[in-house]
Amino acid sequence: MTEKPIEKLTPKEELIRGIVVLSLFIVVVFPILYFTSGSYNKEIDENKVVSIGKFSYCGNSGKTYSAFIVYYIDNKKYKEACDVCPDNYEDMLKKFYVINYSSLDPEKVRVDFTKRVTDTVALRREGFSQNEIKRSLKPWVPDSQ
Repeated sequence: MTEKPIEKLTPKEELIRGIVVLSLFIVVVFPILYFTSGSYNKEIDENKVVSIGKFSYCGNSGKTYSAFIVYYIDNKKYKEACDVCPDNYEDMLKKFYVINYSSLDPEKVRVDFTKRVTDTVALRREGFSQNEIKRSLKPWVPDSQ
């Protein structure tokens, strides 16, 4: 039994195929992403706990660069990607900011980069060690040095 050769698509058929694939993406994937993001923020808004987090680094998390925040809840350390890195993030690294997280899922967190925290008593109360605070108040030096 001989196999049929694979027929090539005409340019018009390729265009139609591309439009169908793009349409499926828009109709199926985009709403899922939209509603997932909305439920993430809604959960934080409805179960909000205000705390303090340290902007640890800006790293690649898929197709975007996310801000990674370190924070403590009941002496447990969390390190989560939360928001898109702000413009001029280099000046904001290793500094402390107000965060909001969900009491239902503490790994769901948002950071408010407009509210910097420098009160060392508040930082200690939220679980940061004296060394973490001290290192953040000094100019940042890469760990490899």
